[in-house]
Amino acid sequence: MGGVLNDLETVEPLLRATATVEIDAIAPLGQVVRRLGQLSTPIGGAGARTRVGLRS
Repeated sequence: MGGVLNDLETVEPLLRATATVEIDAIAPLGQVVRRLGQLSTPIGGAGARTRVGLRS
């Protein structure tokens, strides 16, 4: 378990430093899904793939 905790201590600050959005995944699943939906933006119009928005 030490490896996982060490990775968390090492990687998490790097991710947080560059993140533009943070989603509380402890929230009820419906809220998490709604938030992800709000952040999704179409790329290239109708029928195109979606991506998680970089700004909120």
